[in-house]
Amino acid sequence: MIKKMILLLCCLILMSGCWDSRYLKDTQLIYSGSFDLEEDGQVKTSVSIPRADTGQDQQAQARVVTAIGNTVRQSRLRIDQEVSGRLDAAKTRVILIGEEAAKTDVYSFLDVFYRDPRSPLNAYLAITSGKAGPYLEVNVENHPLVSEYLRDLIDAGEQATIFPVTNIQFVCPILFDPGQDVILPYLNIKEDSEDIHGNQIALFNERKFSGTLGTEEGTMLLLLMDKLKRTANFTVKVTDDKYPRVNNFITVQVAGIERDLTVVEEAGRIHADVNLIIKVNAIEYPEDGFAEREITVELNEKLGEHFQDVANRTMKQLQEANCDALGIGRELMAFQRDVWLRNTNWKEVYPNIELHAHTKTEIVKHGIIN
Repeated sequence: MIKKMILLLCCLILMSGCWDSRYLKDTQLIYSGSFDLEEDGQVKTSVSIPRADTGQDQQAQARVVTAIGNTVRQSRLRIDQEVSGRLDAAKTRVILIGEEAAKTDVYSFLDVFYRDPRSPLNAYLAITSGKAGPYLEVNVENHPLVSEYLRDLIDAGEQATIFPVTNIQFVCPILFDPGQDVILPYLNIKEDSEDIHGNQIALFNERKFSGTLGTEEGTMLLLLMDKLKRTANFTVKVTDDKYPRVNNFITVQVAGIERDLTVVEEAGRIHADVNLIIKVNAIEYPEDGFAEREITVELNEKLGEHFQDVANRTMKQLQEANCDALGIGRELMAFQRDVWLRNTNWKEVYPNIELHAHTKTEIVKHGIIN
């Protein structure tokens, strides 16, 4: 027993302390950051740092510090020289990249995160219309920290199938995948106010920002990718002659989807077809009439035609932006290796392939009426 006690004491003496501990009192936490490209090619980095509670206006609970450098790391180090304590990005919630910066090479602004073991790999990532820095200085009502507002805005967009579910960690493998391109949330500031608006998707050609999709096309893209989240809503015009005007529209909520992607080569040309069955709930239709089967069948046809048009319009915009978000190249690499090897210059081939969508719609519920 005594020998065991002596051995235990020796082990305790030889044990080292926590060598990598960092005390909160010695650090400045970064809650959000942004990267912009200056005219001379330098990088402008901005970070939002929460202030200590001084009892003043809530909107002053965070301050934005900015610095310019030749690289992201250099600009970050210069910010470190302007604040008391040491900057710590481990709790960063949102990273914004300006539109012009994203057009060069988005990975250049993310490399610093992948080389640091304390990086916030679960932080949201988004592209902004114009410069990204001003987004960190927007005063948002009922949100003391704009970082929290941006996080909640992107999270809500993900749950509504407006934004793709992504973060710094998810983006990295796709950026280096020759058979698929990344898509990210796209934010802008309303012209008539300072409110941040998020209802678009940023498209990428390899690692460069190449275009955007609107709300309807963006949601359709996510459905075509089989990425339905909690909800997805569409408002569709089904008639022209009803009064009041609101009676011409039906609003539906996607209840479920069945999606199948087929990629084949015929006569030396690649054909990619996405078959999508969309089951919806009618959540608003003042004209009603669902008790009559003929009306339901007619609405299914009109919804199907509309979704077919939106889907093919989405496909066309993807090819115009040379963005293989659907992973057609990845499908060839995995299941038709010989075809992929004959088309290794995929970015020249993809814009000219036959890419089509085929949709079918079924109204499965129409509320508690009837």
